[in-house]
Amino acid sequence: MNHAIQEFASIFYLGYSSIFSTEEEEDFCYKISNYKELEYDHIFEAIETLGLMHHEKFINPVIEIFKNVETFASKKRFMCFMLSRCMKLSEVPTFFSFLIVCAFVREIMFRIWHDVECFTVAKMASKCLIAVFYRKYVDLFDKEKGFEEFASYCRKLNATVLKPCEEDSETDSLDGFLDLEEFTPPNTDEVVELLWSLKNIDDSDFVLTDS
Repeated sequence: MNHAIQEFASIFYLGYSSIFSTEEEEDFCYKISNYKELEYDHIFEAIETLGLMHHEKFINPVIEIFKNVETFASKKRFMCFMLSRCMKLSEVPTFFSFLIVCAFVREIMFRIWHDVECFTVAKMASKCLIAVFYRKYVDLFDKEKGFEEFASYCRKLNATVLKPCEEDSETDSLDGFLDLEEFTPPNTDEVVELLWSLKNIDDSDFVLTDS
């Protein structure tokens, strides 16, 4: 599992950094396929589409909490800012909450590139995925067959709640429909409310290392 999360975070950083640093619009699902096999397509498709589906409600709280210039005062300050909010989103560790964390970090990385054009800070943001994963999600992923099962969850989410980048032919089969029958879509309204709560977090005493 150590290798899997390290690899995922690296793909996350490399993929989004290459997208944000070019003026040309590219299909992220296609771009990410240059780094990894198809199973990750479902994950990044869900991250992208989740942000688009709740664009204003998702982006506004991120912009508000990003106005604090002290966020970039030091590496430690930025990591406290990021990780404290990722931990808040992860109070109940589920595949969906990890997906929300990924979408949140993705938006922060976008704001970083848009405002300060700094790859170093963007890379630090991606490292928060690794930190919160080990603190909150490693047991869940160990129990649920890791990123393979997470990708399967995202495929189902794309097919039932979100609008995928492309039609997934797998869901057109009888087995695909039967697979979706027992899938319970999450309540995205709760996510929007949680995102707004992030701007009120006091991270001044946040501890970066596990006790």
